[in-house]
Amino acid sequence: MIEYINELLNDQFIKTLIVMIGSVFAGYTMQPIPPLLNKLFTYHIFKFIILFIVGIAMLHPINKKKLSIIIIVSILLLTTFELMRK
Repeated sequence: MIEYINELLNDQFIKTLIVMIGSVFAGYTMQPIPPLLNKLFTYHIFKFIILFIVGIAMLHPINKKKLSIIIIVSILLLTTFELMRK
């Protein structure tokens, strides 16, 4: 089982996706948040910036491949959650 988990997390895309999804759900454990932060989270660019920062911190040191993975995963997550809300 441990070998399978390690093999799965060797893939940067999968690792980024798992950590960013986990971060989204971890954020929900802090509810309710102060009104100012709640208002900021109505802006998609703010949500993207938060996910982008998490991705950069997680995959440091950054190269072009990792940067593209972070951008793609951030956009995919935001789009998926937006579609799930509807």
